[in-house]
Amino acid sequence: MSRTICVAVAFVFASAVAQAQQKCSSGVGEPSDDEPKNVVSLLQSKRQINEVARDVVSLLEVIRGEVMLHPACAERKLVINSHVKYGQQLDRLVASLKKHKFPLNDCVVFRGGASTSAGPHAGPDGMTFVDLTVDSYDLNALAGLSLYNNHSLVCADMYFLIHDSTQIGPCFPKAFAEVKVAPTEVITPGLRHFSNQCVFGRSVVDKFGNDFIRDVDKGRGFLVDGGVCAFYSFGNPKGKTCSINHYASKRSVIPERVPLGDADVYHDSLPRTAFWYQEWDLYKFILRDSDRRLWHTSLVRPDGTAYSASESEINPGSKKEVFQTDLALSQQDYTLAPSCSRKCTVEDIDSTLCKRRADA
Repeated sequence: MSRTICVAVAFVFASAVAQAQQKCSSGVGEPSDDEPKNVVSLLQSKRQINEVARDVVSLLEVIRGEVMLHPACAERKLVINSHVKYGQQLDRLVASLKKHKFPLNDCVVFRGGASTSAGPHAGPDGMTFVDLTVDSYDLNALAGLSLYNNHSLVCADMYFLIHDSTQIGPCFPKAFAEVKVAPTEVITPGLRHFSNQCVFGRSVVDKFGNDFIRDVDKGRGFLVDGGVCAFYSFGNPKGKTCSINHYASKRSVIPERVPLGDADVYHDSLPRTAFWYQEWDLYKFILRDSDRRLWHTSLVRPDGTAYSASESEINPGSKKEVFQTDLALSQQDYTLAPSCSRKCTVEDIDSTLCKRRADA
């Protein structure tokens, strides 16, 4: 945009000079007794040119300031949701990124639960790190984007959101490079419970407001991942936190993730279920919870009354689909990065995970 403005300024300046020159040449061939008038006209023209030049310089300074305040954004960024306590998970993910030669300078890591905040800054391997005092488990990155969407180290036309408790396969870099999304669109693998792994345009973030700048516990986070809103009628700030599709004007849906089985991924004697997002060649590891109802206490209705979550909220599979009327839900069964043939690998885990799939 600044380039267009500069061209326009140059055109205006050239036009002013041409008009001044025309005035200077208008006295050619006139009687000599009009020469004093030509001299006066020439001085006026020079003064006009000087005034236009000063205006152009002032305008260019304004443009320069605007460019510094609103730098050009990157085409795409890989946004990694993390926590200051989850270093082991993040290290494993980064190792897989390096293994498959993913451009680490395209990564922005948002770490929640920090004692003090630290804005976007360069970290190891050229990655950008942001530390947040917000402690929202799976939604830290969305809080970070709400705060730093316009920062030069963060802003992008497209955001690809994943968690630290993931690892990529060999096709992921191509999927990342080839996926396309409209500014107000979100792409999700299935309709709900995709662990917030999704792709969305920059304008979607503009709709967040302050909805994610709050601590979101596991119970409310599970509801948000289930496609609904969690309301806060007490405390500060009040309001709601919703599934990301509520902030988009268009939603595109690709095939759901595929469960592969359980494995002790982090060698902590806590088996995690491995899920394969086949379209993206991405693996997500989720800690099994024997009683999810423990996460769903002290929930709050919009009118401020407390209640316990119903089964339809914990497992909304049987609940009737309800979407905002202005949300264009687009079912798409397409394959991203068709140049890369997907094959279940899950390197360095348990080779039997992929063998459990009949079509692996």
